[in-house]
Amino acid sequence: MYISAPREKTFFIRCVKGVADDRGDEWVYPPDSFRDLNDKQILEKVIRKLRASHLVLMDISMNNLDGEWRPNSGVMVEFGILVRDPTKGLSSAYFFCDESTDRHHLPSMIPRIEVQKYTENDESLKEIIRTCLEAFERKAPERLRLALEAQVAAETMYGTMKATST
Repeated sequence: MYISAPREKTFFIRCVKGVADDRGDEWVYPPDSFRDLNDKQILEKVIRKLRASHLVLMDISMNNLDGEWRPNSGVMVEFGILVRDPTKGLSSAYFFCDESTDRHHLPSMIPRIEVQKYTENDESLKEIIRTCLEAFERKAPERLRLALEAQVAAETMYGTMKATST
């Protein structure tokens, strides 16, 4: 499980880690793991960890700075990596935002309907997280079926291209 959240969202991070630990799931939170690396090494590690993670829990809460709503740049980089990853995409992510974030202020590329709002109540947020994990697990057979279909299609296309090029 990959945790994507601004460092100041300690409540969200703590709740996700708590649920993961209770379930025996592995988790990674890059700022905890990659502190001593340079920017290029951090980005390479983030990309590898995102691709290796089955699930990404992403806090996309916005900050209101001088009347302007702004996303966390690190979270947006991770969002962009997910969008561009043909093997994962957004189907492997669940989005959360704190109650102070108005959904209308979210960046336009965020699928607003799928954003879970939370309050700073441990049990409430942990229950939302558990519900998301259960939904993700229920969809696992469908994701596997789609991945296998994509693999067969790619192999068929490769075989056809190879046969026509000879």
